[in-house]
This record gives sequence, C-alpha cells and structure tokens, in this order.
Amino acid sequence: MTYTVDLSSSIFDVNTYYPVIGGNEMTGTGFHRLKCSVELNSGSKPSWSTHDCGFTANLELLVTRAGWGTTVGETLVLHNYACFTTSNSIQPIGYSQMNNSSRPVFWLRGGGKYFIKTSYSTSWAIATSSTTYNNQTVAPVTSYPGVQYSKAASEGSWFISSSLPYLWGPYTLYNVGTRL
Repeated sequence: MTYTVDLSSSIFDVNTYYPVIGGNEMTGTGFHRLKCSVELNSGSKPSWSTHDCGFTANLELLVTRAGWGTTVGETLVLHNYACFTTSNSIQPIGYSQMNNSSRPVFWLRGGGKYFIKTSYSTSWAIATSSTTYNNQTVAPVTSYPGVQYSKAASEGSWFISSSLPYLWGPYTLYNVGTRL
C-alpha cells in the first residue's frame, strides 16, 4: 500500500522538516522495507525545487525494529537520492526511528507531496508540533535531520537475495563470501 503525505499546503513551512510518524510499531523480527519517494509531476512544486515540474527524491531502507533495546534496530540504506532541488546535496527526505516504540519516522521538507510504501501495514501522521511516544519526542526542525542508519549499500560487503523482482516480499541479507 502506498500512503500519500501532502505537505504542499501553505500551512507547512518550506524551510521546515516535519516528522511523519508510523502509526504502528514495526512488528516481528527481521527486516521491513520502507520507501519514501517523489518524482517530477507528482502534484507539487515547492519554492525550493528547480524544475518546472517539481523535484525527485528517493529514500529506500531495510529496517529492523529497535523494541526499546530488545533488538538492534538496524537501518540499511538501499538508495538515497535527490535532484531538482536548490541544493541537490541535501535530501528533502530524512529518516530515524523512535527506538522506545519502534516507530519509523520520515523527516519530510515542507512544500512537497511524498509517497511512502512499507512492507507492513501502517498509517502515517504528520507531527506539526512536539509528539511523544514512550518517553521519546520528535518535533519539526529547520535543518536537515539526516538519515539514521547502520550501513549504506555503498559501504558494506553484503548483498540481498530475493525471489521477487523488486523485493517487496521475502528477502535474505547475506555477507559477501557466504556460500549459497
């Protein structure tokens, strides 16, 4: 299921990153796939985009729940890309996890319309002020919050195997050198 987060209304400051919080804790063990993306012609053209048809950005992750310290809470970055923004080196999409509640948080810059897809069922809520779950608080910020991660695809010696073409189903993470 794809969930639309629309921050294109004038009530959202274009110089602010809003935490968009997963409505449910990530469930079970193993990796979940999370993706937030937007492409040209998505229905928004923020003032910070440089193309007549908007901007393009993609953040794709494999994430395990933190479970208040009961599990590692790993985040593997599969893809992190942005273009047609006033500073192509700064993503309009960030990510972190509220570890005490295992809730994923996408940090989305005001002015855009974004699309979130996950491998588990959840809703998403835009936090326009401080929001707390299990003694952890997130609030909108005016500088890029970054991506909280354990390993990026370009940093590690690992690969992913899947029986499905685009990996929205079962997958296995292998260390390079593992005999299959």
